[in-house]
Amino acid sequence: MSNGGSAGGLGGTRPPPRIDGMVSLKVDNLTYRTTPEDLRRVFERCGEVGDIYIPRDRYTRESRGLCFRAVL
Repeated sequence: MSNGGSAGGLGGTRPPPRIDGMVSLKVDNLTYRTTPEDLRRVFERCGEVGDIYIPRDRYTRESRGLCFRAVL
């Protein structure tokens, strides 16, 4: 997940995750330094994490301060 989110988008080398049976959760007010690995450690306490996507600004590539979490 080197692109800060789903490896299936923007140059990822893995195919997109299977989304059958997943539920998505939006999380706001993240710091701009938050990484998918930081979020995975926190969210895995509540169950299996299917994917974490942190949208980035098109021009600056900085985090937009929110994420989407897919739960299996």
